[in-house]
Amino acid sequence: MKFVAFLRGINVSGQRIIKMKELSEALTDSGYEGVKTYIQSGNVIFESQKKSTAVLSGDISNVIKKSFGHDVDIIVVSQNELEKIIDKAPFKKKDLDKKLYVTFISAKPDSEKTKLIKSLSNPMETFILNGSTLYTIRNPKLSFDKTVLGTIDKKLKMTVTTRNWNVVNKVYELMN
Repeated sequence: MKFVAFLRGINVSGQRIIKMKELSEALTDSGYEGVKTYIQSGNVIFESQKKSTAVLSGDISNVIKKSFGHDVDIIVVSQNELEKIIDKAPFKKKDLDKKLYVTFISAKPDSEKTKLIKSLSNPMETFILNGSTLYTIRNPKLSFDKTVLGTIDKKLKMTVTTRNWNVVNKVYELMN
């Protein structure tokens, strides 16, 4: 079965540096097959007989800790799940001139956190939650460091990692 591991917070501002070639080798040496990476932000496509994304996240996190000494939050998504995330995206043609993002959340937010997410939408950023996936449409004039999206993990107090729409689609294309 094919999966993608989205690593959070690596290779950002010189912090938690992990070279993708070395990461691919470490995962291959740990028994994962068909390991491919896409760009330096930590998008790792792989195959595994294990089907639990939680188990896979933990295993990959342990490989990274052992191989590179970094504690890294990881969200694993199956190829089928990623296809559904893309198919269910609320983006329309009129939105394509905006910045589009997908935030992968470690678990489905409870009703309180769901209300919080709904309350965060504003004229510059729109948030749409579908299960454990948060879609964001952001005005491109707003710099990322001034966005609510940039602090969503602190607001939710959950493990999240965000990718722009182009990266999500490219990863899915590479999985196929």
